[in-house]
Amino acid sequence: MRLTTLIPLLSLPLTITATPTPQPKPSRLWATHYNGNVYSLTLSNTSLSITHTQKTCGKMPSWLTYDSESHIVYCSDEDGTSDPSTHGSLTAYRPGKDGKLHELSSVKTIGGGVDSVIYEVGKEKFIAIAH
Repeated sequence: MRLTTLIPLLSLPLTITATPTPQPKPSRLWATHYNGNVYSLTLSNTSLSITHTQKTCGKMPSWLTYDSESHIVYCSDEDGTSDPSTHGSLTAYRPGKDGKLHELSSVKTIGGGVDSVIYEVGKEKFIAIAH
């Protein structure tokens, strides 16, 4: 027969260390508005705040498309109509570490652009704008 001695758990020394839960990194978001502004937003836990307001991307910024490979944000301007005498625009931005968008380039487009998508054919990359 084998005898085992049980030691009550309360007699053992116990150390509890509290480790703070790491806070998630704030998320950067961007939004457009027909008032002509592009907003850089910060989402931290449950708090959303505007960190930058920029009057950019034409008179009626309508859509933002982010290229995760190149880290470029494209903004379509809905100003104008399909009449070739009016123009919208497509503007490319490089986001800063603080979320602010820094303009790289802007080109005129047919007016009325309301959506865009990046697609690839072979090794070439394109952006299509819906009107």
